[in-house]
Amino acid sequence: MREQPIHGRPRGWGRTRILLFCVGLLCAIGVVAPAGAAVRLENKHLRLSFDEARGFALTELAHLGRQTAFLGDRTGPLWRLTFRDGAGNDLVIAADAPATRRAEPAQGRLALVWEGVRAGQGAARVRVTISLGPDAKLSEWRLALDWTDPKLTLREVEFPRVAGIRKVAEDDALTLPVYWGRLATDPLRRLNSYTVTYPCPGSMQYASYYGGGAGLYVAAADPDCWMKHIQWSADTKAATGELSLILPAPDPLPKPRQWELPYPAMVGVFDGDWYDSAQVYREWALRQKWCAEGPIATRRSIPEWFKEAALWLKYYNEPGKVLGELADHFDYLRVPTAVHYYRYPVAKFDDNYPEMLPAKPGYLEGVRAMQALGAHVIPYTQGSIWDMDTESWRLENGAAAAAKTEAGDFYLWPIAENTFAWMCPFTRQWQEKVFDFVSKQVWDYGLDGVYLDVLSAGRARPCFDKKHGHPLNGGNYWGEGNRVLMRRLRDRIRERKPEAVFTTEEICEAYLDGFDGFLTLDVTRGGYTPLIKLCPLFTAVYHDYAIQYGSDCALSRDTDTFCALMAEHLAWGAVPTLSENAPPKIGEKPESAAYLRAATHTFHAGRAFLLEGKWLRPPALDVPERKMSIGFTHSATVSMPVVRHSLWKAPDGRVGLLLTNWTGEVQPVSLRCDPVAWGVPSGSVRPRQLWAGQERTGTVEMGPDGTLRAQLPARSVLLLEFGGKEPSAAPARADLPFLFLRKGKDGTFPQARVEPGSLWYAEGAELEIAPDGTLTATGTRADQDFLLALRHPATIEPPVRARVADASRGGLVVTVDGAQALQLRGVEGLQVVAREATGALAALASEAGSVRLAPGAARREVHLPLRVIPGLTPSPQTGRYDLGALARRSRELAEQCHRLAVAKAPLPQLEDVERQRAAVGAAIAAQTGARIRLSVAAGARLAPFIPCEVTVECQPGASGQLVSEPRLTVARAARPEAVAIRPKPGARQPGQFEVVVTDRRLVEHTVTLLAEAQVRTGNESFTVADQVTLPCDTPFLAALAERKRTLVAGRPAEVAVEIRNVMPHEIQVRSRPVLPKGWSWQLAGPETVTVGPAGLEPGTATVRLTITAPPDARPGTVRIPIETSYTNASGSSIFCELACDLLPRLAPVAGKGAGFEPSPGPARVRQRGRALLYAEAGETISLKVTNVRVTTFRDTASYRLLDPDLKELAKGAVKVDESATVTVKAEKTGTHFVEIVPKGGSCTIESENRCLVLEASESEPLQVIYQMPVSYLYVPENAREFTLRVKCGGETEPVELVLTDPSGREALRQSGALLENEFKISVPPEGRGKAWKLEMTPKEDVLFFLAGDVVPFLADHPARLLK
Repeated sequence: MREQPIHGRPRGWGRTRILLFCVGLLCAIGVVAPAGAAVRLENKHLRLSFDEARGFALTELAHLGRQTAFLGDRTGPLWRLTFRDGAGNDLVIAADAPATRRAEPAQGRLALVWEGVRAGQGAARVRVTISLGPDAKLSEWRLALDWTDPKLTLREVEFPRVAGIRKVAEDDALTLPVYWGRLATDPLRRLNSYTVTYPCPGSMQYASYYGGGAGLYVAAADPDCWMKHIQWSADTKAATGELSLILPAPDPLPKPRQWELPYPAMVGVFDGDWYDSAQVYREWALRQKWCAEGPIATRRSIPEWFKEAALWLKYYNEPGKVLGELADHFDYLRVPTAVHYYRYPVAKFDDNYPEMLPAKPGYLEGVRAMQALGAHVIPYTQGSIWDMDTESWRLENGAAAAAKTEAGDFYLWPIAENTFAWMCPFTRQWQEKVFDFVSKQVWDYGLDGVYLDVLSAGRARPCFDKKHGHPLNGGNYWGEGNRVLMRRLRDRIRERKPEAVFTTEEICEAYLDGFDGFLTLDVTRGGYTPLIKLCPLFTAVYHDYAIQYGSDCALSRDTDTFCALMAEHLAWGAVPTLSENAPPKIGEKPESAAYLRAATHTFHAGRAFLLEGKWLRPPALDVPERKMSIGFTHSATVSMPVVRHSLWKAPDGRVGLLLTNWTGEVQPVSLRCDPVAWGVPSGSVRPRQLWAGQERTGTVEMGPDGTLRAQLPARSVLLLEFGGKEPSAAPARADLPFLFLRKGKDGTFPQARVEPGSLWYAEGAELEIAPDGTLTATGTRADQDFLLALRHPATIEPPVRARVADASRGGLVVTVDGAQALQLRGVEGLQVVAREATGALAALASEAGSVRLAPGAARREVHLPLRVIPGLTPSPQTGRYDLGALARRSRELAEQCHRLAVAKAPLPQLEDVERQRAAVGAAIAAQTGARIRLSVAAGARLAPFIPCEVTVECQPGASGQLVSEPRLTVARAARPEAVAIRPKPGARQPGQFEVVVTDRRLVEHTVTLLAEAQVRTGNESFTVADQVTLPCDTPFLAALAERKRTLVAGRPAEVAVEIRNVMPHEIQVRSRPVLPKGWSWQLAGPETVTVGPAGLEPGTATVRLTITAPPDARPGTVRIPIETSYTNASGSSIFCELACDLLPRLAPVAGKGAGFEPSPGPARVRQRGRALLYAEAGETISLKVTNVRVTTFRDTASYRLLDPDLKELAKGAVKVDESATVTVKAEKTGTHFVEIVPKGGSCTIESENRCLVLEASESEPLQVIYQMPVSYLYVPENAREFTLRVKCGGETEPVELVLTDPSGREALRQSGALLENEFKISVPPEGRGKAWKLEMTPKEDVLFFLAGDVVPFLADHPARLLK
C-alpha cells in the first residue's frame, strides 16, 4: 500500500527516496523487483517476469530496447520432470504442481525454489537460478533438484520452457539448427511441432524466433555434447507457441536422488533476424573446444591439399568409368580436383556395411591412376551402422557394440532387403572396427582418406546396454564417443599417412575438430519443404571453421536447375561438387560446363573468401525470383533469386563480394555497399575484380554514394575485392598432359592422336606411336579396361615409329628405328642409355639439354628414367651413372626399404624409397641388362587357403652373374606371418612359387610381395628387386536372392544362395543351412556348384536348397545361418542369414453371420505390406488394389495373391493413379496372403470378403502414409502384456494415436514426433480374448508394429478380425 501524500510529499519521504534510489540502481544492473504476485528480473535490455501464483510461470519476456513483448497470456510451467517408478510407470511433475514456493532475489540474480513437490511416495525440491548481467541481452538459467523416494528414477528434464510465445510481426520466423540450418516463416500459424535432436541432426544448440527487428533466443551453452532436444510446438489456431530444451537424464546419476543440469541454458533477446541470432551464438561457439585448433586458414590439422581442392566429383561404379569422368572434367576445368568415390565394392550398394571390400576389378590400379592425374581420392565408407547379415557381424560379435533400446533390442535401419544395426560410438569395439576398415583403405589401398557416411547425419540414440560402460538413457556418450572415435582414428591413421583426410555426411559443431570436411546435402535432400526452407545458419556461425562440400548437382540436369543449384552452394561457401551416377561428357552440356568452370575458377582464386572467410551480412539486393523444382529423393518447388550474392571477410581483412547470375539472360544488379562498415580501411573502398581477365564479368561501376551497379552476363560469376593492396593472380591451371583410353565393346582400345615425336607411357600396357602421332595401345592385360597415358618430357626428332614398353617398373624402354640419326630433347639431368639390337651399348653424343644418337642398327632400345634418382648424377659425356655408385645405392635402398617396412614408417616416406628403388632398378637394367621380374596372373587376388602362383625371373645381363637364387618375401602386410610362401609343387625350374594366406584376418588387406636377387657385374654387386601388391579378399560373396522368406509350417520352401566369385579362376562351393531342432533341409540341385572366374565382373552361380519347418513351429521370425564353404580348411566358410517369416494358421474371430461395413478410407500402405484374407474353398476372393500417388513419386506398384500353401494364385502391376481388380476362387480353406509393394508411392487394398486384416508384426511392420482408418486388433485370452512400437517419418511428421480397451478405457494416448517409441500395454483380465480399438492419425509417414501377447493384424471392423 502506498502512503498518501501530505502537501505534495508522502510521509516517510526520506526513507522512500533511499529505497527508490536502491531499486533504480538494482534495475540498472539486472535486478529482482516484486510486482504484486510477479517476480521480475531485468536490466536495460531484457525483462523477465514470473508469476508465483502460477508456479513461477514465465509471464513476460520483453525486449525493452525494441519495446517488444514476446509472450502472451497462454503461458505454461517453467519446467517439467519425468520420473519412472519401481513398477515401470512414468510420473510427470511440473512447476505448477502444489508446492511451497519462494523467490530469493539477489543482485543480478534470481533464485526460484519449489519445496514439497509430491513425487511418488516422497517429495522433490527444485531450484532454478537465473542470472543477468548489467549489459547482457542473455540471461543464464540453471536447475538443480533432489527427491526422497528411492524408487523413483529421473528420466527427463524439460527446462527451460518458454511458453506462450505470441506473434510479434507479420514477418516473423523461426530458426532451427538442423544441419545447414532451417527457417520457418509464420511459424505460429503454420508449424505445429518440430523437434531437433542434438548431436545430429541438430548441428548447433540454439533456436530463435524473431520479427519486426526483435528476436527471442534460446540456447544450451553446453560444451560437452549432452544428448538433448530443442522442441518447438504451436497451437496454430491460437497462434501461440513454445520453445523448450529437453534433456534425457543419465542413469545412474553421479549422486543418488539429486542432479544439477550439467550446463546453463541461455534465454534472451537480440536485434535483427536469423543472421544476428547466428552471430549471438557464434560469440559463444568459437570459444568451445571444437574450435580450439583455430580457423581453417591457420588450422594445421587440415591437409593443405584438402584446402586447395576447388572441385569434388562424387562419382560411382567401376574404376575405369570414374577415371574417365575425372579425365573428362579435369581436362576442361584444370583446377585441383578430388574424387569422392562411391559404389566401388563388388557388393551391391547399401549392402554389407561397413565391409566395403572386395572391390571391383582394377580398384588398386584405378585409384593410382586417378592420383597420377593429380586427383586425391577418398572412398565411401560407413561410420555408424553394421549389416547384421555380414560375416564380420557374426565373427566379431558385432551385437555387443550395437546401441540398444530400453527393451534390449537393436536400433534397426532397414534399407532395401538389408537390416542394419546402429552402433554405439562410445564402445571401444566399434571404434576399433572403424579403425580397422579405414586403415585397410588408407594404409593398404593407398586412398587419401575416407568418407564416413551417416556419422554426422544420424540421430543420436539413447543406449541402454550396461556393458558399454556409459550411463543409460541420457548423457554425452554419443557425441563424446564420436569425438573420441575420430580423435583416435585420425591420430593413428596419420602416424603412417600424415595427409589423410576424414569427411562425413552433413555437419555438426561437435565434430568440427574431428573431421576435415563435411558433405552437406541439405539443398536437395530435405532442406526445402512446404513449411520450412533452407537457411545457412551454420555458415553464418562457423564458415571460417568448417569446410563444406557437396550437392546433388548433376550435369545431366537441365541447365537452369544445374546452375541454380551450383549458385546456391557457391554463394554459401561450399566447395563446388558434382554428383551423378552416369554423367554426360562435359562437352555435351556446354552452358552448364561454362558456368561450372566459372564457379570452380572463382572458388580456386577466391579461397581466402569462399573457403577461409567469415560470412558477413550481404548488402540488400532486390532481384526477381524464379520457381525451380529441385530435389533428390523428394522434389520441392523453391523460389530462387536470379542473382545469388554473399559477402566474405578474408583472414587478412580483405572483403569479397560474390555476385553470380545463374540464368541464361543478362541480369542488372544494384546494391548499396559500405566497405568502411565492413572493416575495410577508408582508403581501399573501391572494388576490383579478384583477378585481371576474370571470365564473363560484365560491366561494374560504383558511385560516390557506394551504390554498385553491374550488368551480369548470363551464367557468370563475379568476385569483387575490397581492401586488397595488390591485384590477385589468376587461378593457376594444372598443366598435366595425359590421355585416357577406355576399352571398347570389341575388347580393344581406341587409337589417339598425339604430337609427332612426343613420348607417352602407361602402366600395364605398351604404347606404339607412329611418326604421324597415331598412338595405339598394345599388350594390355585381359582384366584391364582403362588406360591412363602420361607424357614424358623427352621428344624424338625427327619423329619415328616408337614402341614404349610397360612403364610400371620405374623407367621407359623405347624401341625405335635406329637406321637414321635421332635427337632426344628434354632429357637434361636424366640418364639416357641406348642399346643396339645385340644388347651392346650404343654411343651417345650429349648436347645442351639433348642427346644425339648416330645411325646404327635397324632396331634400338632407348632407356629413359621416369624420375631423377636423388644423390646420383649421370655423366655429361655418356649419359650414364657410375656403376659403383649405382650398386651402392641399390644395396642402400634395399636395406632402407626393409627397415622402414618393419618399422611401419609413414607411408609417404616408404613409398618414396620404393619409387627410388624402382628407378635404380630401371637404371641398372638400362646399363647392365640385369633385371628381375615378378609376375602373377591377370586380375590375381589372394584369398585364404587358396594358393596363388607367382613367378620370379632374373636376368643377370650379358656380362653379369647371379650371386644367389632369387628369393620371394613379404615386403608389406598387416600380418606377414599369415602369408606362407613355398616353391610350387612339381615346378620344373626355380622361381616358381605358391603364396597362401593362412589366416582370414588378412582379408580386406593387401599384401606386397618382394622379389630380390644379388647380381654381380664386373667388380660391382647390385641388389635388383621387383614387387607387386595384391588384394587379399574372400574369394566370393554369398547373398540370398531373398533375405526374407515366408514359410508355412510343415511346407517346404526353396532358398536360393547367389554366389559372386571375385577370383580370376573358377571355384567350387557347397552350401548348407544351420537349422533349429526339428527343422529339415535338402539340396534342390547338385551338392557342389562350380562358379566361373571373374573378369571385369564377378563370376556368378546359384545354390538352391529347400527348408522345411516342423508342423508345430511357432509363428514369428526365425533367423537361419546359411554356410557356404569353398575348401575343407577350418575357417573357410562364409555365412549369410535367412530371415524365415513363419506364418500362423488363422481363423475368423467372429462367426459366419457377423456383418461389417468396410472403412470408407482404407489404409494407404507404403514401401511394402501384407494383408491376410480368410476364405473357404470355393469362395470367390475379390480384391481391389489402388496405387495412390505420393507427391512426385510415380512408382508402379506390384501385388501377389498366395494360397494357404503360398502357391501363387494371381499377380500383377498397378500404375500410379490406377487400380487393379483381382477375382479368383479359393481352392483351399484357410488364410490367403496378399503381398503389395508400392515402393515410394502408396497402395490401398479393398475386399468384399469379410475377413481381411493388415499385418503389423515385428517381421512385417506396417508403414502407412496420411491415411489410417480406425482399426481393431485381437488380444488373446491368455494375454498379459503387449508392445506397440511406433516410428514416424521425422520431427515434422507427428502422429496422434489412441488405444482403447474393450471397456472404452484409454490404455494409451500419445501425440507428436514419435521416433522409435515403444509402449508397453498391460492387459487387464476384462480385456482378454476381445478386440481393442486403435485410432492413429499420421500427418505423413508412420511405421509401427505389435509384439508380445497380441495378434499383430489389424482390421477396419471387429467382425473382420482373424485370430
